[in-house]
Amino acid sequence: FIRAKSGSLKVIDVIVERLPYTIILFTTATLISSLLGLIVAFMVSKRALSSVDKVITSLSFVTYVMPAWFIGIFVILIFAYILKLFPPGGMFSPGVPEDPLARVLDFLWHLTLPLTAWVISSFGYWAYVFRSIFAQLYEEEFIKAAYARGLPPSLVDRRYVLRNVMPPFITLVSISLVFSLAGAPITEYVFNWDGLGRLLLEAAMVGDAPIVIGSTIIFAYLLAITVIILELVYAVVDPRIRVERK
Repeated sequence: FIRAKSGSLKVIDVIVERLPYTIILFTTATLISSLLGLIVAFMVSKRALSSVDKVITSLSFVTYVMPAWFIGIFVILIFAYILKLFPPGGMFSPGVPEDPLARVLDFLWHLTLPLTAWVISSFGYWAYVFRSIFAQLYEEEFIKAAYARGLPPSLVDRRYVLRNVMPPFITLVSISLVFSLAGAPITEYVFNWDGLGRLLLEAAMVGDAPIVIGSTIIFAYLLAITVIILELVYAVVDPRIRVERK
């Protein structure tokens, strides 16, 4: 059975030991790629069917169909072995000083390549989804009516377009953040990243059922809690939802 570094066989100890590294990598990558996808989608949606829109849409589709571990192999080949700018894997360099600042900088140095690979891989999904949402919003009658009333485009975008895209954005990002806690087993294996995804892969290989079951239960609770929080957040960010007071 898999043990924590402290030697403990408790499932919670093993998971808690790996979970922070997965949160730092995949949660950060999800936030960066989703915000980047939202910004790019908002910009190209104003130029629908233009050359820029077609290029961005094509690139988004290409990056979306390529898994992060596949992109990661090329990232390692280029930046670790050819350019020799970053380490090919791991989380810390051998013999790194115990000084906290030195360890943080070394950790960030190792984080760069897996973070870049995951952002490139997931950016296409976010850009494609939000481009479709923006395109649909700009065809809505209330958006056309706002322009017909002579409102400035910046005001229409801020008050009507971005406000209405927030509910699906919050929903998709929140659910993605929960599932990102599972890590990506193959991606973590390629980069030798000791996160929860690699833990699940190791547990499956050695038949450590308690680790797999414990992780699944934690994800189920987190998903349920996220859905409840989303229902409360909708009352604030969605202009179509109001709490009735008696």
